[in-house]
Amino acid sequence: MSGTYFVIVVLLLPETQRKIVANGSIPTTGTHRSLFDWFIQDRRELKKTDSENGHPQRKVSKADKRKCHIPNPFKCLPMLFSKGNFTVILIGSITYTVKMTLQASLAAQCIDIYKLNYLQAGLIYLPSGVGGAIASYSTGKLLDLNIKRFSAKYRPEGGQYHRGDEISNFPIEQARLAGMYTLVAISAVGTAAYGVSLNEEAHLAVPLGLQFLTGATTSSIFTICGTLLTDLNPHASATVQASYNLVRCIGAGAAIAAQQPLADAAGSGWCFGVFSIIMLCALPLAVVVKICGLGWRREEASGFGSEQVQQTAVAAAPLGDPWVLPVVAKMQYCTSRHCLVKLDKNDDVARATTAFYG
Repeated sequence: MSGTYFVIVVLLLPETQRKIVANGSIPTTGTHRSLFDWFIQDRRELKKTDSENGHPQRKVSKADKRKCHIPNPFKCLPMLFSKGNFTVILIGSITYTVKMTLQASLAAQCIDIYKLNYLQAGLIYLPSGVGGAIASYSTGKLLDLNIKRFSAKYRPEGGQYHRGDEISNFPIEQARLAGMYTLVAISAVGTAAYGVSLNEEAHLAVPLGLQFLTGATTSSIFTICGTLLTDLNPHASATVQASYNLVRCIGAGAAIAAQQPLADAAGSGWCFGVFSIIMLCALPLAVVVKICGLGWRREEASGFGSEQVQQTAVAAAPLGDPWVLPVVAKMQYCTSRHCLVKLDKNDDVARATTAFYG
């Protein structure tokens, strides 16, 4: 199946990266061309004619192409120095670590304990996946309801909060993390019960039911943490998600490496009991974020005074660009160390809304 899909991609899938083909007007070259493009490219160029003069359309030169940007893999690391970002990332990473140990146990321990065949070994992953899918959808609806509730309480005149809005006086952490304590507690209890069910070799329906439960709660926590990180970094959401992925994958790799030796030494019950305790470590972190999150953002904003913000804005602009002075003159506040400058919503200078630190 994988080989068949790979062949189809190589033969037929066109290049869609806008930095390479723009809106499709720039023809692909080299490794960016699929084999199908190699066969039809010359014929397509000959058939294309200019509607006005009837001459063949000119080829786009390499100079017309946008320069490819080489991504910097270390750009996400400064995001971890923000207290709010780092604490939220820790909550999500702990949850992801425990979830991956539960997933790994399906292949390592369930198959051995219940003597499953290859088909059954594949099907046992469905409960966790179904639970996660249901939870992701329902969590989105719950987050919307919480935002409406907190917006009515804290923004009676400003209307409902939308991503990218100014949040210097809005408790976005409390709005997003509502219900987090319950989700973490259910995940921890479910993880411990799952370990006991494996240790006692309970009926297969018991661990699979607990997989459904923990899959749903952990997916909800992922959704909440990811959404909150985007709210805290609206102009650098991809970068902060990259730092999130880095931390959670390191944690999951370490936990999975320790899982089998721990299970062999102490048994499945104690093994997942330990992971249940690790899951509970997310509770005090969530409490801290809800209590201190708004204060942290104000502290970080005050740490980057107007003089430094102005220097950053001027340095970020091309020499002599006329929009720099209006931007500096109309700066009003700093909401985080990653979004240093924000203009009034009614400002005419729409080109420059933010200047990013680092």
